[in-house]
Amino acid sequence: MTTRREYKCLTVGDGDFSFSLALVRSSKCGGESLLATSYDSFDGVVRKYGEAAESNVKALVDAGAVVQHGVDATQLEETLLADVVVEEVHFMHPLIDAGDSDRLARSGVIACNSDVIIQNRLLVLRFLRSAQKLLARPIGEIKVTVKDVYPYSWWRVGRLAEFAPPLRLKRVECFVLESFPGYVSRTVDRDGILPVESASSYVFGHLDETEDDGAPAAASSSTIKDAVFFCDTCDKTFTSDGDRSRHLGNRKHNARSHLEERWSVVTSKLPP
Repeated sequence: MTTRREYKCLTVGDGDFSFSLALVRSSKCGGESLLATSYDSFDGVVRKYGEAAESNVKALVDAGAVVQHGVDATQLEETLLADVVVEEVHFMHPLIDAGDSDRLARSGVIACNSDVIIQNRLLVLRFLRSAQKLLARPIGEIKVTVKDVYPYSWWRVGRLAEFAPPLRLKRVECFVLESFPGYVSRTVDRDGILPVESASSYVFGHLDETEDDGAPAAASSSTIKDAVFFCDTCDKTFTSDGDRSRHLGNRKHNARSHLEERWSVVTSKLPP
């Protein structure tokens, strides 16, 4: 019988490994308790992110962390080199890889901004479905951090647990960059910085023994679904029915309605 290796933290898609190193240096996770991974090979990481990435990897290894490359966040059990169980899984600023994006564009899957949003939703959803299999129960959590601006706000990350049962959204945290000294978010295709002045971490987990199976998922503070004047498509509340009616007729709402209609078709074809 194979023994599962236990870790406190697993990081996925950590471009230059600066977030993984920040976890160690801020004492949020001991080096020996960290499994840090990248989608790219080691050569690919260095080619994209330069000497800083190489230095970060060395520092992680020196701190006792396990570093693995070529790990697909949507197929963790298949691409990790060992059978693991973890308390926390972190995916910082997920984004479809530039090469995958080009391939999808050539095949006609991506033809407009809505297609890009849908593909990024699918990336996060497939990650959630994969990562939950590694969680230590009942305490294990998955943290997905995204920016609070368009187009990321249209991904509706907090609602994706609906398609990854029995996972549920437990809470939403404001991401405080200063709490992770040395962390620099990188773009997926080059050594460029992705500003993260305003971002949120969506925390997912399973029900623990003290919770009711029928308990509703947590919602962000800006989402009040039982409000009288509320647009569920845009997660917006209004002070009057007139304001809501005007909103329902504007171009942005219509664009989001069209996006959600397409998303419904996509999710109807997903395997259980």
